[in-house]
Amino acid sequence: MSSVLCSPDTTYVDVAAQLYTCRELLPGDSFALFERLLTEDVPAGLAQRSGTAPKPKNFRVSFVRGALYLTFKGKYGTQGVALAKLRKITETQASEGRRRASLSGKVMGEEPGSFGLLLECDDKAVEICLESERVRDLWRHVLTVLAN
Repeated sequence: MSSVLCSPDTTYVDVAAQLYTCRELLPGDSFALFERLLTEDVPAGLAQRSGTAPKPKNFRVSFVRGALYLTFKGKYGTQGVALAKLRKITETQASEGRRRASLSGKVMGEEPGSFGLLLECDDKAVEICLESERVRDLWRHVLTVLAN
């Protein structure tokens, strides 16, 4: 989908037509998440290498030089994962440190967050921590469709 959705020659009419295609590929709540990622910041946690509580981040789907990215603000400005280069999406469980921090309410959402998605490209890996299995499944579905 990422190669269809955008290219340097994509017009507004192309994008409008492609959004109808996305609606067919992403029914119900999946399409709602996709729309939110396109139009507003969607909060989730970003796992830390140290195994401590995830850092709250705001994620978006962005078009960058004709490519589709999942982006977030990081220490060095806007960072992201090129969805066309995504080679693997793996469900993960939070480490004990992240789980404790989540249960104490220091992380995002109303529910404890021990549900993660590891997004792997050839040059980087990013783990997103989400508050429930249902939300993780939605994110996985949307990112899988967009990456293909």
